[in-house]
Formats: sequence, structure tokens, C-alpha cells
Amino acid sequence: MASDLLNFSGGFTGSGINGTLRLSLQHDILDAVVRTKPFADLARLGKQLPLDQDVKIWLTRNITARKFQIDRLSLRCRIKNGLPEIGPDSIEGTARAEDADILFHPDLPPVHCKELGITWQNDRLSFQLDGPTYGNKNLAGSRVYIDHVIGPGSILAVTIKTDTMLDPPVTRLLRAYDINLPLEQQSGTTAAKLQLTIDLRNFKVTTKGSFTTGEGAWSWQGSPFLSHKATVLLTDDQVTISQADLSYQDILRVGLSGTVNTSAGQADLVGDIDNLTLRRGNDTLVQAAKITTPITVDFSGPTTRINLQRFRTTIILDGREKHIVLASLPAIRPFAPILQHLAIEGGEADIVTRDMQRFHFSGSADIPNTLLSLAGLPVTSFVFQGLSTPEETELSINKGKINATITDRIKVRLDDYLVTVAGTGACSTFKLTRPVQITGHNSPLKINGFSIPAKKFEIKGDCTKATFTVELPKGVIRGVRTPKGMIIDGENLSAKFANQFLPFVDLKGGVFNVSLRGTFDDYEGYMEFKNVVIDDNEYVLLNNIMAFIDTIPALATFSSPGFNRHGYKVKEGLVLLKCHDRVLNILDFRADGTSINSRSHGVIDLKNKTINMDMTLHTLKSFSNIIDKIPWAGYALLGENGTLNTTLKIRGNLEHPDITTNLSEEAVMAPINIIKRAIAWPFKLLQKATE
Repeated sequence: MASDLLNFSGGFTGSGINGTLRLSLQHDILDAVVRTKPFADLARLGKQLPLDQDVKIWLTRNITARKFQIDRLSLRCRIKNGLPEIGPDSIEGTARAEDADILFHPDLPPVHCKELGITWQNDRLSFQLDGPTYGNKNLAGSRVYIDHVIGPGSILAVTIKTDTMLDPPVTRLLRAYDINLPLEQQSGTTAAKLQLTIDLRNFKVTTKGSFTTGEGAWSWQGSPFLSHKATVLLTDDQVTISQADLSYQDILRVGLSGTVNTSAGQADLVGDIDNLTLRRGNDTLVQAAKITTPITVDFSGPTTRINLQRFRTTIILDGREKHIVLASLPAIRPFAPILQHLAIEGGEADIVTRDMQRFHFSGSADIPNTLLSLAGLPVTSFVFQGLSTPEETELSINKGKINATITDRIKVRLDDYLVTVAGTGACSTFKLTRPVQITGHNSPLKINGFSIPAKKFEIKGDCTKATFTVELPKGVIRGVRTPKGMIIDGENLSAKFANQFLPFVDLKGGVFNVSLRGTFDDYEGYMEFKNVVIDDNEYVLLNNIMAFIDTIPALATFSSPGFNRHGYKVKEGLVLLKCHDRVLNILDFRADGTSINSRSHGVIDLKNKTINMDMTLHTLKSFSNIIDKIPWAGYALLGENGTLNTTLKIRGNLEHPDITTNLSEEAVMAPINIIKRAIAWPFKLLQKATE
């Protein structure tokens, strides 16, 4: 043996480990190869190896096995001053452990391997995992290595690969490394690749990962949804959603992209809503498609807040309830068919549900040009609350002044409001999907200018037909409305109500029956009345007629206590009429007065305030009989029939019409005729006696 060459080969026993050792020293270069038989305590071996102290601690504390064995461990280094100079490239080798557990985090269960292969090369310890499992999760393809095992700055790198559900065991693993996703997968699988880089000196962790999933069921803080496909990238606490196709029940289908900061519990996303449809029975409450909206999510606290900026809507999830805050009803209006019929200028709503079946809601709405008014002022503010279930929806508005119940029909009750409808088609934009019943209590009606002082009314109808009954302080109105028009019948009505159909005079007292067909703009029908006084209103039509009569001596007979400037007393009468666009066509106006009967027909244009009318006046027999008691006077004044009649032609301006008469020449020359009849009377009497 040369002086500069030393060889040794033999067995050894130490620290409970048996094996073989071969040494070779040539000049100052040392070569050594170690092999062992199986042993159980890695810690004893670790004390003998020239490892960084942090690596020794991690290995001995975190790897256990039923048995370990070094297949080959080689050392090549320089001997200087009697001591080996060991560098990063000085040692290499292989070892194995059977039935091994690797603990990566003190708060997590270990990863179990059937066999753990260990390779030491180029200052790296690599671990080959055979049959790795985490609980019941298969981690095939996962890798672990430690860099810089001899010198300082040791780094543990873990690559976990799995294709399983992202369920509580997996999310617990992620949370252990400060990856806080409030998600839980309930069906399907997620292909995950998670890379953890851990500084063994200070245990600072950096993470990178990718997660790809297909069809599966998920839950976000108790709220279920479906994933159709999704790709998510992870860098430390930053999650990037590059592609996610999600749906919620049959309500929502949306594509999501954006970033999530898991440490701050914040997400900035963009939602491409393919379809959003929320229904209640046959009613569509919300409908949106092909809409893009920014979405922010705050899950930093015990609740999750999801803000849909396009809809100005916030969804709050607390694991038990879903609280939906609609900050602006006008913002949601384009997507809510039921709101599109309302000119909402402001308002908000709160909706609370646990199961998306029962909804408690409350809020307010500002709606101008409302149909309702109170104390002479329009009602434009509505405060509401209610409950919606699959069976029915109950709604109370303005402290119970409006109450509604919606089932397979809609029932509405109004209290104390004046209901004004400007046009029979005012509500035609509402498409009724079910029968409706509306009742009003102390709620008068005003329809196209017609005032109906209702004590109570009831309207029942559907999209084809509506019936209504109105109880007035005096009388009742019943009617039917179809797409072709209305039929209205009124009994025992007051003069004040009936006057609206004959606005060119003032009706006082009496009772009226009305029957009309058509619409409030275009109708025809008749009106019956008894014991009525017809007087002047703003048009002073009667006064103009009486003034004309007073100017013609031949007409003086027509002025009587029941027909004068103080009114026309009528025992009973009938009007046949048509009205179109405020042009009143009087087909026949018959009135039997206490002293004068009349019959009229013509046209009155209430828009242009013009009149074209003929009015025939008849004296009554009862009035003539007073004169008939004086035979000579009766014949002289009234003639053989004992009555007088004349026709007045009323033309021109309704306020100051031109009035003419069609009296015969004999009637116009009444004084001469009276003298003639007075002279002829004795001869008339003698003729009768002779006969």
C-alpha cells in the first residue's frame, strides 16, 4: 500500500443502525460509500449526516416510516488539516422508506406513501412518492424535494397533484397555507396542481397552483351553484379566474373572470351573464341576457357581500340567509318586467330568503303620475312590505291603505284613495296573466273626467272581460268591459252624477237611470229621469231661451211657473244620446213638465262650445183648461185645440246662441188673430147651436 493511499471496507453498527462502509483515501481525496440494513429511527441517522440544521429538524420531525434503508450513500471530498471539506456536490445517494408518513403542516394529517424513494444529488433531496394519499385523496404525481440541504437557505418544495373534489379536507389544506377560499365542492372533481415553496428557516411559504374543474356542484358559504367548467390560477394569495362557466339552479348562467385576494378576502370580477331569469309561478320577476357587469366580492368577515354594479344590487350571504339589497329600483327596472309598466323615479328594496322559496321583502318606490291621490294631492311615494311563498304573495303598502294577495288570481283592496284614470286604455299596458279582483272602500273614482263618488266599488276581470259594481251615496252602477267597449247601467242615481252626461244644463233633484254602451270617450245610450229641475249652469242656455220668448208677444203663453228663468220643472223625461270626442248628439230629449212639455234634438260640441239644436215646446192641457173655463177667452186665446206649440231653433255659440222660431204667420200675428176669433166666436157658437 502506498503511503498516499488508504482503503477500508467493512461493516458497522451504531445508533441502532447496521450497515457496510467502504473508504478510500488517495492523497487528500476521500471517497466513502455507505449501505445500511433496514432501520426504524431516522433521527439517529440524521444526527450523523452533514445536513443543514433546518433540514435535519424537518426530516426528523416530519418523516416517519415502518422502516428506512440506505441503498447507497457516497461521499467524495477533500481532506484539509485532517478534516473533510464537504460541499454541495460532495454527497449523493439513494434510500427508501416503507409505509411512510410525511407531515407537511402541524395542523394537517400526514401524506401516506406505500414507499418513499429518496435521492440525494446536487445538494437536493428528492422524494419519490409511491401511492401517496392524503386522507382518501389520491395524490399520484405529487413531488417533494429540498434544495440546499448542506448549506444555509434550505428550501422545501412540494408539488401536490390531485383529481378529486375540492371538499373540506382539501380546503382545510389550502387554509393551512393561508389560501382562504370560501368554497366547497360537493360533486364532480377538480384537477389541482399546487406548488408550495417553504423556507425552512422562517417557514415563509410561497404558493403557485392551477385548478381545473368540469361539471360539478359547489357551495359558497351554504349557497349552492353548479360549475360547468372553470380554470383558476393561484400565486400566493392572488387567485386569477381565467375562465369559469357557472350556474345557479335554473335562475342564472354566468361566465366569471377576474382576481381574488384570499388574504384580504376581496374579489374583483367581471360577470358575463348569459341568462338571468327569476320566476314566481307564471310571472317573470327578473329577466336579463347577454349582460356584462363588474362584480366585487367581500368575504373578509363572517358574511360574504357580492356587489353586482350594473344592477346596483348587493347579495349578502351569511351561511343561513341570503339578503338581497336592491339599492335602486330604476337600475333594476329594465330587467324586471313587472316594473317596466311603472315610471319609477326612485326606490329601493330589501329581500331576505333562506331557501329561495320564501321571500320576505320591504322597501319604497317613488312613482310620479300615479292613478291615486289623497286629500287633493297625488300619491307618489309607496312604502311596502310583504311575504312571497310558492303558494301566494302578500303585500301591504302605505300602512295598509293598499293590500294585495297574489295566488292564481290577484286581489287588491284600496282604502281612502281617489282613483283617477285618464283614458280607458290607461292600464292596457298591463298584461294580466290571471284573474284580478279590485275592491275600493271610501275610494271615489274619476275616469276621463267623470267623477264617481263611490262609497265602495268592486272590479273583477281577466285579460278578456271585466265586470264592476259601484255603490254611490245614492244609487248603484253596474257594468261590463270587454275589448270592444263597456256596458254601464245605473239605477236611482243623483242629479249631480247624471249631470256629467248633460253638461250644458244644471240638473237638480230627482232620480236618474242611465244605460250606456261604448267607452268614456265614445258612447251612446239613454237616460231616464223623474221630478227634476233643469236649470242654467255656466252656459245660461235656459235664460237665453226665456229672454227670447219674452221678446215675442206671441210666445208669452210659454212662460209659466214651471218654465221660466228659475228653471224647468220636469215630472219625467228621457234622453237618447251619442257622444264622440266631447261632441254630444242629442237624438231625442223628451221632457214632460208641470206646465210645458218639450222635445229636442241636435248636436252640442262641448270642445268648441257650439250648439245646433231644435226645441219644440207644448203647452199642457191642464194649463189650457184654466182658460177653457172661460169659453170665449179659451177660444180667442188658444184656438180650437186648446194648446199652443212652437219650435225654437238654437244655433251658434253655446254661451250666447242665436234663437229663432218657426211660428206660422197666424201665430206671429197673434193679437190680430185673437181679435178675429173674438168677433167670430158668437157666430161659431150660433153655428154649433144650429147643428
